[in-house]
Amino acid sequence: RRTVVLPVRIPVRRSAHASSFAVDSADHPTPRRRIGRAAGSGPLIPPGITAILPGMSPWIGRTATEIAAAVQDGKVSPVTVVAEHLDRIAELDPQLHAFQTVRADRALAEAQELSQRSDLAELPLAGVPIAIKDNLAVAGEPKVFGSAATSREPSPADHEVVRRVRAAGAIVVGLTTLPELGIFGTTETV
Repeated sequence: RRTVVLPVRIPVRRSAHASSFAVDSADHPTPRRRIGRAAGSGPLIPPGITAILPGMSPWIGRTATEIAAAVQDGKVSPVTVVAEHLDRIAELDPQLHAFQTVRADRALAEAQELSQRSDLAELPLAGVPIAIKDNLAVAGEPKVFGSAATSREPSPADHEVVRRVRAAGAIVVGLTTLPELGIFGTTETV
C-alpha cells in the first residue's frame, strides 16, 4: 500500500452526484475509491493508495474497517483516532454547521475507556468515531429533532441503534443537524 500526499490544488470535476468529485487526470484510471465526504475534498483515488489531503491527519478519510482493524491490532489508540476526528470537526463545522452537538470531552473519555477493554480486538467497530442524527436518543444529550420548540432535557438512555453501535466499539462524537422535526428537505441550524 502506498501513501500519496495530494497537492493543495487538485484538478477535479463534478460528477452526477452533487457532492461527489473525481480526480480529473489520466493517471487515475477507474476503478477508484472515495476518501473524505465534504464537497470538493473527496477525490477518487485508485485502489491500494491511501491519500492524505494537506492538513489532514493519517486517520481522517479512512474507512470504518481500516480504523477498526488498526485499533484492534494496537496500531493506533481509539483516543488518537477520536481526537483527530474531533479536531477536524472543530476545523470545519464553523463553516458547515453539520453538528447540533459535539461531544468532545465525553467522546474522548469514552475512547479512553474503550482502550482499556480486554475484548478490544473482538469489537467490529473498535474506536470508529460516528455521528448520530439528532432524532435518535444519545444518553446524556438532548434530542431536539432540529427544532427550537422541543425540550432540551438530556435523554435518559441510548436509542437501540446507538446502544448497538456503542456495544460494537464505536464512539459517538456528536449529534448532527437535521431538518426541523425531520419533515423538510433543507436544514437551518437552530
